[in-house]
Amino acid sequence: MLSSLGLTTEQLSQVEQLFTLSTQRFGQSSLDRLKQALFSQDLSPPQDNRWQQPKIFFPFLKSKPWYESKEIDGVQTLISMANAIQGELEDALMLKKNYECSDKTGYNGQWNIFYLSRSPLLVDERIKFNQQSCPSTLEGLKRLPRFAGTAWFSALNPHSSIPAHFGDTNLKLNLHLGLIVPDDCALRVADESKAFLHHDCLIFADSFEHEAWNNSDTTRITLFADIWHPDLTDAEVFVLSQLQGMYDVAIQQQRTQDIGGKHFLDNEKWWVL
Repeated sequence: MLSSLGLTTEQLSQVEQLFTLSTQRFGQSSLDRLKQALFSQDLSPPQDNRWQQPKIFFPFLKSKPWYESKEIDGVQTLISMANAIQGELEDALMLKKNYECSDKTGYNGQWNIFYLSRSPLLVDERIKFNQQSCPSTLEGLKRLPRFAGTAWFSALNPHSSIPAHFGDTNLKLNLHLGLIVPDDCALRVADESKAFLHHDCLIFADSFEHEAWNNSDTTRITLFADIWHPDLTDAEVFVLSQLQGMYDVAIQQQRTQDIGGKHFLDNEKWWVL
């Protein structure tokens, strides 16, 4: 599996050093199951579960589509900061700067994103500006012990949808904190749909098939964040976070364009409230 990440020989050597450092810090057997999976020749999902079909599947993690807020450390603190976070969102809209169309194809400005955090190795001047504009939001994200490094304000315009798809791996969960939530906006994960909630969270495993829609006449906006799976140990999160950084660098070196898309919506009022 490691060879498929596109890591250089030097980076693969760094991985070995990372394993050594982690075992010294967390114990000799702390990475046994992760190592077994990472060096496996087959991390494909079981074919008997049509709902969960990510590209990379770690078999030692619990598989369920939905999670309650109480199951994830720090979520209640994040929810308690929703008023301040919504205020920063509204200020960001008024700036008319740094929102961009999703880099996924086919959305044509209907799904727009204000990046707040990516890999620490992929922070450009726009993201730095966004972070400085939203200090309370960044503080709330820091209260999530398992925050996996990616967060944005996610805006889905009226009468728009995000088609059904799978995440790349079952290592992470997705969180949506509802900030501006009109009626008739929902998220389906596997065979269950739930409405987005104002100043509350929906948390799900994006390795399961999922889709979202906004059938209302106004824009729906949430705070999105990814979180490491709660079944992962501290040692595994430590190693996976470093591997994620190496992977991000490898991907960045392969691309000639900025990650996150090039269609910025500066000086445009594209939302409907």
